[in-house]
Amino acid sequence: VFTEYKDAIIRCEIHILARLGFNVHVQHPHGFMILLSTCWNSLNDLVQTEVVAYFQPNVIACAVIYYGARIYKVSLPVLPPWWELFDAELHEIETICEHLGHLYHQKDK
Repeated sequence: VFTEYKDAIIRCEIHILARLGFNVHVQHPHGFMILLSTCWNSLNDLVQTEVVAYFQPNVIACAVIYYGARIYKVSLPVLPPWWELFDAELHEIETICEHLGHLYHQKDK
């Protein structure tokens, strides 16, 4: 009886793996949660600076995503540029990222 159940389970596992195309690599969401936390913290730091007076909120949001993605080496789509979906310009995003870099470098001193 045990052997029959074991064989049935193995057949089911093989069937499931075949349906998955034997692709059992799973990307865990934890890395994205760290990215989210970094973006949120960067956003909180930026709202305490003059950046909010010079840039629109949509551009600032894009900048913290861009900044966090660079830190954790997460590739974002370039073609088409994802930031254009939010009416942001890359040069504005990079300016805000430079400001963040200076802000965090200043905190280290």
